[in-house]
Amino acid sequence: MKRIIGMVLFTSHAALAQGNYPTAECQWTWDRIQHLKKQIAAGDNLAPTRREYHQRLAEFRQKRCARFSYRQR
Repeated sequence: MKRIIGMVLFTSHAALAQGNYPTAECQWTWDRIQHLKKQIAAGDNLAPTRREYHQRLAEFRQKRCARFSYRQR
């Protein structure tokens, strides 16, 4: 009985702890969006930069990456 309770507590804790950390793919997409934002803010108004920014933002939303916590690096 103790073993079952321990397993349930461990798996529920692992699921909750994992919820705050992004996957590698979401983290890369977040980092790329931040980089593109900086480029646009610095005056890079080329169409490919803006196009990639909007593509990455749509990808970020589609993958539901916003549910994770991100830190500035």
